[in-house]
Amino acid sequence: MGGDEKFSVRLPEIAALHPVSYERLADPLAEAAFAAVRKQVEEDPASVDEDTLQTMLSDAAADAANVDRREALRLVMAAVKHREDAREVAVNATFALLGDEPSALDRAALQALHEAAVDDPAVLKEHVGDLAVYASQDSMYQAAATRCLMELAEADSASVLDAVPALEAAATAETEATQSYAVYALSCVAEAYPEEVFPAIDALVEAMQSEDETVQTNALAALGKIASNYPDAAEPITDELVTVLDASAKRVRNNAVGLLGDLAQEHPGVVIEYADRIAARLDDNNIQARVNASIALQRAGEADPAAIRAQQDQLAAALQDSSPEVRTNVCTLIGNANVSVPIEALEEVKENDLDETVRERAGWALSRLS
Repeated sequence: MGGDEKFSVRLPEIAALHPVSYERLADPLAEAAFAAVRKQVEEDPASVDEDTLQTMLSDAAADAANVDRREALRLVMAAVKHREDAREVAVNATFALLGDEPSALDRAALQALHEAAVDDPAVLKEHVGDLAVYASQDSMYQAAATRCLMELAEADSASVLDAVPALEAAATAETEATQSYAVYALSCVAEAYPEEVFPAIDALVEAMQSEDETVQTNALAALGKIASNYPDAAEPITDELVTVLDASAKRVRNNAVGLLGDLAQEHPGVVIEYADRIAARLDDNNIQARVNASIALQRAGEADPAAIRAQQDQLAAALQDSSPEVRTNVCTLIGNANVSVPIEALEEVKENDLDETVRERAGWALSRLS
């Protein structure tokens, strides 16, 4: 209890021992109390009195500068994990107790909040501002804070709108994990609020060059959502999109050529310059990449029919594609651009294709070539 001084206790005093409420506990025992209650929460959560636990957590938050911060943090971590009825108070206490110079324990406390947010993201809604501060700074807090914002963005993208600048900063972090969390969060926000993510285009373009497939895919997804609402936004990044058309990951190829198709709606002249690179995807082993390529070529083709005619070999081969959507789009391309494909091949499609729409388009293409 303090010091080496010896003292005596009489038997009646031992017999009179009784529990003392937390409020009446002597200050020197506070540290031991936090440790004891934390252990009890971990071993038998239901046995800890709710009022006592919430009072201890509230006191720790209110007097963070004077409590034993390490023991208090360990207690709030246990409460966040094991006591749902005290979770909100424990979350508030966590942010009050986090140190300016983060230690491994501080980082673990923030990670514990992420684990809680997986099941109940709303528990962090009131702390978006705090999380944004940590996510925007290069510190031991950044990854965990960004991950918390990611959970919030996935559950309710509106709740993190104020944190978009912080997510933009995190999207260019040096650590791949932080970058991945931030880019995914931005893609979630862009789904419903593309205008809010618009300022983060440069960060998303940088993320698109990542060697991590997931980061690339999510960056392209976010850019696609922005471009579908603001096609002009994608024009400056056409060169970067083309560089990932040959990516090894099918999702990256799909998203890249799909985004070029979105861009072609408003800027066909820009996209058609890369007709050969897009046409190369007509023999992609992934069906969605082939579909997206045929759509992109169709949307951009009117700007320069000659560029489409130059792809006659790929278009002729694509008449046998397994996807009726690809075959339909290719027939339209052939007819629109007057592509010199073998007439016999088109006649075969017109007469024998299993899809009625494809047969109709092949007949239309033949009428245009005759």
